Amino acid sequence: MGEKRHILLVEDDPDLSEIVSYNLGKNGYAVSQVSSGKRACEISREKTLDLVLLDLMLPDFGGLEVCQFLRMNEETRNLPILMITAKDEEEDVVEGLQAGADDYVTKPFRISELLARVEAFMRRANKDQSYRAPEMRVGDLHLNLDLLQVKKNGQDVSLTKTEFYILWTLATSRGKVFTRKQLLQKVHGPGVITVERNIDVHVASLRRKLKNEVDFIDTIRGVGYRSVPMES
Repeated sequence: MGEKRHILLVEDDPDLSEIVSYNLGKNGYAVSQVSSGKRACEISREKTLDLVLLDLMLPDFGGLEVCQFLRMNEETRNLPILMITAKDEEEDVVEGLQAGADDYVTKPFRISELLARVEAFMRRANKDQSYRAPEMRVGDLHLNLDLLQVKKNGQDVSLTKTEFYILWTLATSRGKVFTRKQLLQKVHGPGVITVERNIDVHVASLRRKLKNEVDFIDTIRGVGYRSVPMES
């Protein structure tokens, strides 16, 4: 039997934390529970993690700061982050995703929905470990799926895992139009319910980080996105 996947749960509501932790444990995950952003950052340096479930509102410093801390450190820059919060205003969703979160779920939520999101992240991690894909060049970009790495003219471009998968999906199917739902399924796996607006935020972030490669991703109004054919 393989080693259990390790999830860091950052939640200051003790009742919710206990419920979520119990259900994760029942489904075979190892869980570390913390209630503060400071402790979350410490744990991320002390233990090898597979996923972070991160509340946005914390008593010391918030989930956004924790998210930014994880993304700035080499060891955790690709660590999947699922934000959990009572906030559901669009600007809060955008802010969380731009800080580096891979997905976002609002309270109250069904445990079954949360478990489905977690399973999707773990399936994606299993695929990362079992499949060593070739590298790819698109224009002045160099993509490496094995390392989840993008270089632009030889310089690293810091992407979240979700941003990388969106870019890789578009790059490997140049000219094909993907609806937002299709891109979500490519990134998170089938059967996962999430907000389609999330894709727009990730694409906007990709365009900003890729800078003059903005024209590589073409918006198909009312449908979704495609990559514009470029020289490889």
